[in-house]
Amino acid sequence: MSKTDQLREMREAQAKSMEIGKGPVMAEDHVREAWGAWQDTVDGIMRAARHTQAAFDAAKEEGIEWQTFFAAKGERVEGEHFPFGDSTARMLRTIATDSRLVECYHGNALPPAWRTLYKLSTLDDEEWEKVEPHISPDMERRDITRLLRDGDRGEAPPLPKGIYRVVYADPPWSYGQSVEGYGPAEFHYPTMDTEDICEMGVREIVADDAALFLWTTSPKLREGLAVVDAWGFSYKASFVWDKVRHNYGHYNSVRHEFLLVATRGSCTPDRPKLYDSVVSEERTEHSRKPRLFREMIDDLYSPPDLPSVDRVELFARGELPEHWHGHGDEVAA
Repeated sequence: MSKTDQLREMREAQAKSMEIGKGPVMAEDHVREAWGAWQDTVDGIMRAARHTQAAFDAAKEEGIEWQTFFAAKGERVEGEHFPFGDSTARMLRTIATDSRLVECYHGNALPPAWRTLYKLSTLDDEEWEKVEPHISPDMERRDITRLLRDGDRGEAPPLPKGIYRVVYADPPWSYGQSVEGYGPAEFHYPTMDTEDICEMGVREIVADDAALFLWTTSPKLREGLAVVDAWGFSYKASFVWDKVRHNYGHYNSVRHEFLLVATRGSCTPDRPKLYDSVVSEERTEHSRKPRLFREMIDDLYSPPDLPSVDRVELFARGELPEHWHGHGDEVAA
């Protein structure tokens, strides 16, 4: 059969599949058919899940090796084999045994995507309560991640009451799920939207002459500069932290972050010593910055004698030197 004949047969078959009874076909008829076809996909996944679980139970009872039901790599799949691998079978079995999905299934609310259904089945009860009201036929896996992330979205604690000459900040940028090499940060700590970071009121705790050291990354460089402006500073320069170990991104192999330097009023460093703009220090746990950067800031801007404190670290983690005030949920008491 020629390609022309094949195309003609395909068009005829497609046209026949669009026929809906007799008489004029209305838009509403096509909508109903589309809904039915969509739901047929869900029905097929749920049916496959139930039969996969039933096959597993029967094989166990009959003493049959489970792996015999999967075709070997490169082997033609026959009727006695599953059309998918063992890992997919495990996911389908998880779907089949989740009573919560069965309840949604009878309400015609489930999406026709087995990976999305599997992700739903892995949620614990607390996570399910957050997601369940939003389950719909067009839900995707990323929607589940977003709902869980937004439920845990961070809110900055109150700023300390003081006027500071030096501000050192490591904002909890939100990356969602789309940026490789930088996340998902939400799995490590609560994050904040850039707008919320901008509106923290940092201007109110900053001296007329002050310096800001702000951490950001390549995907958040524009947002970092927006925060610099929102907090009342002017961008001056940057340091690059070479983290030595790589993460793989979309466009390059990622191994650095930026420490933006900005000032308000007149606030050049107290000492003439210049540091190299690139600092190599191997990264440790997610997002924690090396202490040497805080020490460098202390060297550039000399701290006053205690009990006076003129510097604050925003979103700080762990213990701070006594001449620093800390802000954040993870500051050691």
